[in-house]
Amino acid sequence: MTTPDLLYLALIAIGLFLDYFVLWPTFLRRSQADPGRARLWLWSGWMIMLWILVAAGVALWLFEARAWESLRLMAPHGWRLWGAIGLVLMLVITYARTVVRIARSKRPKRIKMGNPHVEKLAPHTRSELGWWVAVSLSAGVCEELFFADTSSGYFSQCLGCGARLHFRSLYLPQHMHTKV
Repeated sequence: MTTPDLLYLALIAIGLFLDYFVLWPTFLRRSQADPGRARLWLWSGWMIMLWILVAAGVALWLFEARAWESLRLMAPHGWRLWGAIGLVLMLVITYARTVVRIARSKRPKRIKMGNPHVEKLAPHTRSELGWWVAVSLSAGVCEELFFADTSSGYFSQCLGCGARLHFRSLYLPQHMHTKV
């Protein structure tokens, strides 16, 4: 592990620290006065932080002249490509029908959330829904690329392959409960 690798891991740690100790408490304080603006502020903060970490990771990969294949960023081909396209299209069609039905609805619908604290984060208006989709896509790309794969790759370089499997086994259950 090189010095830039350690600096990148430190940047990830600083980002997580800022999220937990700065963004979240500020959001809770702001949400008491104006929940809508507080949500937009939190979501934009998350997206900025995530994409800065992605940009730093890409810069590290370019600086170190590493092969992109080590991140497994290869396009699928053959049956995997067509299978992935089919699955994504089915998912898009399923969600598009739901989104169109909600968008065409004239009356506001209240959905009871399983966790009462999720209500603070969930979008409440159509414009917030667009921001929510952007945050969701950013989180999906950024977390998988540079938190799950890169971090577990660093652990495996330092501690062996068993550490990578252990890291991934801790990562998955941690995120299973946060999916809404």
